[in-house]
Amino acid sequence: MSDLKKFQERLKFILKEFHELCDKHDIKYSVSSGTMLGAIRHKGFIPWDDDIDVLMVRSEYEKLLKVRGGKFRIENLLWVPRFYLVNDDYRELYLDIFIFENAPNSILNHNLKVFVIRFLQGSLKKNIKWSQYSFKEKILLFIPFIFGKILPYQWKISIYDFIAEFDNESSTECLCAYKNEYRGVSIRYKKRVFNDYILIPFEDIMLSCIQGYDEYLTNNYGDYMIPPPVSNRIPEHKFKKDS
Repeated sequence: MSDLKKFQERLKFILKEFHELCDKHDIKYSVSSGTMLGAIRHKGFIPWDDDIDVLMVRSEYEKLLKVRGGKFRIENLLWVPRFYLVNDDYRELYLDIFIFENAPNSILNHNLKVFVIRFLQGSLKKNIKWSQYSFKEKILLFIPFIFGKILPYQWKISIYDFIAEFDNESSTECLCAYKNEYRGVSIRYKKRVFNDYILIPFEDIMLSCIQGYDEYLTNNYGDYMIPPPVSNRIPEHKFKKDS
């Protein structure tokens, strides 16, 4: 077994524990991002993937917060909640939770919200991997990055939370993960995409997935059943040879 495969086995244990916690307390969640893509395209991990992601609508995440004690903890890295096991063997491993909030029905209001959130993201980053962004994105990130140096961290986080959750008391037709990576915060989905959940195989376990996974994956990856070029099939996140 390769070092990466061993690493994925440890990540799978966290997924299994998370699934059992949610199942026990009737909390709805779905695999998301590359974890969902792997489940649908590979029936498990993308062979070169080295992280795990789930999504939840806000109301389900609030239920999770009430039952997280004991062997589990949740901490935020900047604006993204991370789920950890309280276990020395897994203390550095986690899964990211992407929370879907109500999004304005007006595309103009949504775009304004996205602009403010991206500004706040730029202001919150201590370091930016500039090579990941286009020339236009670099310009849009540079100003808030410099501006953010003079603003208190907790103030920026509080404003980010307020903006992201602003429409949750309104009746809207769409959802969006405003606490997502830079490019992901602009993608809205109709609420029907998250209405129903199914169990799908992931390696040798079963995990929850939104029934509308095709629309979700198409919006994120285009023709998602076609793997990327071989040159792009490399771990991007946590994996190290000495893990």
